[in-house]
Amino acid sequence: MTISSRQNDLFKKLLSLTKSKGLKDNQQCLVSGEKITQEISQLTKIPFFWIHSESQTLPPGSWNKTVSLSQELFNELDVCGTHKPILCVDFKKIKERDQLDNNKAAVFCALSDPTNLGALIRTCAAFGIEQIVLLKESGHPFLPKAIRAASGSSLSMEMFKGPSIQDIVTPDIVALDMNGSMLSSNHLKKNMKILVGEEGQGVPLSFPGERIHLPISNKVESLNATIAASLLVYEWSKVHAP
Repeated sequence: MTISSRQNDLFKKLLSLTKSKGLKDNQQCLVSGEKITQEISQLTKIPFFWIHSESQTLPPGSWNKTVSLSQELFNELDVCGTHKPILCVDFKKIKERDQLDNNKAAVFCALSDPTNLGALIRTCAAFGIEQIVLLKESGHPFLPKAIRAASGSSLSMEMFKGPSIQDIVTPDIVALDMNGSMLSSNHLKKNMKILVGEEGQGVPLSFPGERIHLPISNKVESLNATIAASLLVYEWSKVHAP
């Protein structure tokens, strides 16, 4: 049976997963992209089901559940524009900040753009940082575009709820700031805590910790926040990643 009505309860639930509130209410997300979805569909420990249009063929396999949508409804869910079947996947609950392991490195993130957030999560996963603290200004890490940019690595990352960037009072967090002091090996502690500010607005004046910047050519005024954070994570990994 193919769902063709926007009033269908299941479709309305699936559509809600393209917004932060729906993700919080359902603890499920939509994963798009042929390579990512096929990789995840082989991981039996992650509950999922396929969503596809009438004209699409699913990958070979014995699938417990599939949902067929009219092309029009499928296009509404396909916010990444892949035109390929989508997985609906359960994700781990985002933990409270007091569960953060302070003996490990972490990134405190205020990136609101889901693509930038996903790209940073992917970099952290690639270079051995396992903890992301999502500040109130941050986008939701399981929005479809964030998941796609993270290449699915969000599903294995440890995520924590954080305060507003305006309310950070802990001085042992190091912030990326183009007006900060030069990065040195002294900053690259095993349990380094990195603050990545909002796009365009940066780090608030009230931030009590140290501010550092990466050495760049004077031909460029500054770096994109995600790129700067990725370079810092890479420098950290050269010293501490397994």
